[in-house]
Amino acid sequence: MKKKDGSYFWVHDIGRRTVAADGRDAIISVLIDVSKQVHTKARLEYAALSDPLTGILNRKGVQSRIAEAMANPRSYLFFMLDLDNFKQINDLYGHKQGDEVLCFVARHLTESFRKTDAVCRLGGDEFAVFIADCANVPVIQRKIGILMEDYREMVQTHYPAARSTLSVGGVSGSKSRTFMELYQLADAVLYEVKNSQKGLQK
Repeated sequence: MKKKDGSYFWVHDIGRRTVAADGRDAIISVLIDVSKQVHTKARLEYAALSDPLTGILNRKGVQSRIAEAMANPRSYLFFMLDLDNFKQINDLYGHKQGDEVLCFVARHLTESFRKTDAVCRLGGDEFAVFIADCANVPVIQRKIGILMEDYREMVQTHYPAARSTLSVGGVSGSKSRTFMELYQLADAVLYEVKNSQKGLQK
């Protein structure tokens, strides 16, 4: 319901039909403010689907988004990113700096893609992005290339001894697939990239 100041609050409406003194039908209704419960539920649902460090989706969150998109699949792109030699950043510079690097990647991905795209941290140093209605793959590839270059420059400036780079592998299509099918396909491409030359996208 809308308040006088223009803001809104959630209510639970409990009512019953009755008859007024003059014989006309009437309804007695009680409105209970449940805004606190609704907001608490929303926070819990968000926490269950998001990564606590970076604030982006977690594996469960992206699985849910992909399942929704695959109910009516169109052209899509799913790609995974792996931070090569990330352990070296933690070992040489500390876990706090490692967390900052993960947040750098998450922030860059969030800023580079649409709000409707599902940006997630799968776990550890592994990220993924699912883009529904992806009509222009070369544009996405250019965005990934910019991210890889920005990451390389950031590492060279702040964590040169780690020699960390980004490797990317993905799959596009329009056939309905589960998250696990997309993951396995993209992971196979990523594995090929990392075994040939790290710091590439394919």
